[in-house]
Amino acid sequence: MEPIARITMKSHLPPSMTLKLLTRIIGLLALAAVPASAQSWTNTSATYPPEASQNWNIGTNWSGGSVPSGVTSPTMTVNNGFALINSAVPNVSGFTINGTGSGSRGLYIDNGGSLTFTGGDLIVGSTAGTGSLTVASGGSLTLAPNRHLYLGGAGNVSLTTAGELSISGFAQVDNQDTLNITGGNFTSTRTTNAAFLIGTTGSAGTNLGTVVQSGGNLTTASTGFLDLKPGGTFEISGGTTNIGSASSLALAFNSANATSSGGTLRVVGGGSQGINFGGLRYISTSDADKATWGFTLDNSATHITKVNLITNGNAGGNVRRGTLDVGLSGGVLLTGGSSFVLIEGPDILTGTNFLNAADYTTGTAKLWVQSITNSTRDTLNVALNSAADKGNLDFSAPIALSFASAAYGYIDLLNTNLSQPFTLGLDISGGTLSNFTAALTAAGVTWAAGSGSYEVYLTLNPSTSGGTNFAWDLQDIDGAMGISGIAVIPEPSTWMLLAGSLTIVMVFRRRRSA
Repeated sequence: MEPIARITMKSHLPPSMTLKLLTRIIGLLALAAVPASAQSWTNTSATYPPEASQNWNIGTNWSGGSVPSGVTSPTMTVNNGFALINSAVPNVSGFTINGTGSGSRGLYIDNGGSLTFTGGDLIVGSTAGTGSLTVASGGSLTLAPNRHLYLGGAGNVSLTTAGELSISGFAQVDNQDTLNITGGNFTSTRTTNAAFLIGTTGSAGTNLGTVVQSGGNLTTASTGFLDLKPGGTFEISGGTTNIGSASSLALAFNSANATSSGGTLRVVGGGSQGINFGGLRYISTSDADKATWGFTLDNSATHITKVNLITNGNAGGNVRRGTLDVGLSGGVLLTGGSSFVLIEGPDILTGTNFLNAADYTTGTAKLWVQSITNSTRDTLNVALNSAADKGNLDFSAPIALSFASAAYGYIDLLNTNLSQPFTLGLDISGGTLSNFTAALTAAGVTWAAGSGSYEVYLTLNPSTSGGTNFAWDLQDIDGAMGISGIAVIPEPSTWMLLAGSLTIVMVFRRRRSA
């Protein structure tokens, strides 16, 4: 009360005005002393990326008409609306993006923007509509010590990061929601318990939380680990992944039971610069038996990035358990070799096998057979199965190959020019052709509609892949589809050359006849 007494004594205002001034000051002091309640975003504009009018720092975009201060926990509970952060927002005490309506709502941290939590969690959930959080390149999101990032809801939530995202708690992704890491750095400094939780404990469902890393750097503390629960998928196609370099359970398949689906680790192509886990652990027998190791080979020179296990892992951390699932990006592959390394570790078991071993190691094998190479660093390999060899196709004397409709197989290409692309015609039988062409498009494989006996013209580049072996596996694309024939197709430039030559000959003959 002493400061107020001083103001009264020094005032030269009439008593009535002095009383009003004192009343105003006391009211302001009282407001400052009481933590503000949660403020909700009120700008319902669904423009995305957000425009300038959707800026976080505009007071009229918030309930109460003021921007949240460091003592508030802001929320986005409206049916629609996206907020833009393009400057520093330093002291937020928790943030919830949620909604029950059918619209979209979310937060976009742009280049030059930063959001820092001094307390509370970041919760992105949506019981209807969609919720999203984007950390663009040049933006940053930082969570205070032991604060967590939750993605959950009704399968309508996504987080995309190409900037800097740092947490010291854990990141949890479940309920069919997705975390996309496209660039930048995503770092968890948590030193105990899981840094990332993907999936749902004991669930019998699938697609219950997905993390897709196509770029950037995903890093945990040396003792951190990834908790891969039933229905959860961690897919890696680019960037670098370094999890728990000193942890014997850096990759933990966890919480499965007799009826659950298990967790999935999937590597797509050779775009990743490194996939490193300190070690492996199956928490229970169910976790081991239901785990899926998925690999999809692409048409790049590398074809697949191996999973590197730094240590042997914790108790029960033996690689050859669960399901091995090896496929081809777009259903086709051009390769110069027939063997590929999938997993490397100090000691990979040879005495046991994957539960689906019949698909890979017996007379009923499909496109692949698998083996273990014993050395200082053991490797799990797959190779093209000789039983799936459909013959040779000689480019110097091209004759079409015909065979019974094959859902999987490979051929050897003889006398090919490895310095330029070539086109193969594929005789497709059965199934729905658009399923195949959609898979080719998604994989970035060049194709065109065929003619005559060939439904698809496929253009492949051996200078990129270094390959003369053409392999295919259409089983996962369309189980009723197969390839019944393959032929060398002249490229459009060759057709133009032939057409030009024909025109010259015709003109020459006309001139002679004249």
